[in-house]
Amino acid sequence: MQIKKVVFYTIIAALFVTACNINKPDEINNTASSEVDNLFNTTIDSTKMDSLNQHKTTLKFEKELYDFGEVKEGTKLNKKVVYTNTGNNPLVIFMAFGSCGCTTPTFSREPLAPGASDTLDIGFNSEGRNGNQSKTVKVYANTEPAFNEFKFTVKVN
Repeated sequence: MQIKKVVFYTIIAALFVTACNINKPDEINNTASSEVDNLFNTTIDSTKMDSLNQHKTTLKFEKELYDFGEVKEGTKLNKKVVYTNTGNNPLVIFMAFGSCGCTTPTFSREPLAPGASDTLDIGFNSEGRNGNQSKTVKVYANTEPAFNEFKFTVKVN
């Protein structure tokens, strides 16, 4: 049953990753395609997944809303977002994805001890985007609730 959930959420993530890239230059579409490939190439042993889901924990982001400031159109931003395992069991992130293909989170797949903190590396490609941008990043982990999210804003000139 857990594997079916992972496959379902992976497909949903793939749709999010490619949604903003319709009618975009090939370079952006190729980036989104490689991100989707990375999602599908992530394998989690079903026994390990069951064990992790029985040992849930909690995750807390340093902030719920980040302001990444102002950038020129075409700029590729890279920011770090701090999160903490606020529960009593090791935290394992299974998947993280942005609300569109312009946002690419990168994370550690290593268990994070209770009370410890780490960072998500957030990439944002402002190519083809103008004005105020508001994006969401969702993290799927052995947490209760299973999905955790934060938002960021950036003004593209």
